[in-house]
Amino acid sequence: MKINTGTASQPNFCRQMIWVDFDNDSDLDIFINGGYVSEQAAEDIVSYPTILYYENQGTGRRPHFVESSQHNTLLAQLNNDSPRSLIFEDIAQDQDFDAIIGEDYSVVSYYENTGSVGDNGQPIFVKQRTVQDNVFANVFSNYPSLVDLDNDGDKEVFSSLGNLTYHQNISLASRTLPNLYALPKTGLYNRPRQVSLNCVDCETIYYLLETVPQNRLNLSELESAEYTAPIPITSNTLVHFVAIDAQGDISPVQTESYLIDTTLPEIKISSPTNHRTLASMPLIEGTAVDPDGVGLDRVELQINNGPLYISPDNDNPFTHLLTWIPLEQTSKVFRLSSNGRWYCHFPDRTFPTGTYTIIARAFDKAGNQSNEDIITVTLDEVDNQPPNP
Repeated sequence: MKINTGTASQPNFCRQMIWVDFDNDSDLDIFINGGYVSEQAAEDIVSYPTILYYENQGTGRRPHFVESSQHNTLLAQLNNDSPRSLIFEDIAQDQDFDAIIGEDYSVVSYYENTGSVGDNGQPIFVKQRTVQDNVFANVFSNYPSLVDLDNDGDKEVFSSLGNLTYHQNISLASRTLPNLYALPKTGLYNRPRQVSLNCVDCETIYYLLETVPQNRLNLSELESAEYTAPIPITSNTLVHFVAIDAQGDISPVQTESYLIDTTLPEIKISSPTNHRTLASMPLIEGTAVDPDGVGLDRVELQINNGPLYISPDNDNPFTHLLTWIPLEQTSKVFRLSSNGRWYCHFPDRTFPTGTYTIIARAFDKAGNQSNEDIITVTLDEVDNQPPNP
């Protein structure tokens, strides 16, 4: 079946539509493999097929596809090779997709994804040009097909060049390797962690620790150790580890990154001053910083007059439930700016007289909570400054 992406008078028949998250942004993009044909017969190809790339600049639920072939690092190489078919598959078994191309003259080319991601979010592909590096060197087909026929976790190849040919995958890379993982996983934590390394069907685990930040070293320059007990992580650390099974097979190197931030953020109410008597609720403002941590996440205020708490909802301004008001960068009345200055304003509310307690607290991105800053103000008909101490 061929899909005409052109018109009746100038047809452009699509040979393939390949769906893949090419730019690693959690939605599917499209590659269209098509070729121009004549008006008289759809079988008469008048130009070799080209592959177009349509980037999904929307979302998975609301996709919006924009043709971006000229910015695609893979197509810059492929369209020079007269591609007939395109397949994405993790041939190198390194947790990213590689590209397999069926070309003219029944040549199958293999482009390995090196795993490096450029500034534009696209992977980098390297064509494997030697017989040793191109695992498809002995496969001859314009349209190879990959399938795990023997259910061993890797893909075999069917090719057609006159006859249908079956190529079994028996490479060392396809052998079952130790299943290795760490707990807890990579993350940002507000306390030291004990990291356990675990594996299925393995004999030994080796690991090494790389402190962050430091001058980047070759892993060969770091000393590894055999894993025997959970590893204490008290500062920013990379844990690199491998497993070896009873047959001597070594798993790929895995890395987990642990960011440890135990520093509390700081917060201060700068206005109004403590114990002041005012005629109305003033603008409340202050600062919050996380000088030695990973950065501020949010600021919250609690304002109460005895059992009566102020709510952020103008339609229901007061509540008897304990309430914290979140300050956000997008709000005009409860605002936290990017430089750590914050304010809270109630221009359209009338407050009953009485003594109000104002409590401010800050959280950083690791979940650390600051010490609270607390002041009291009294709302009355007289606005006066506190007496000098």
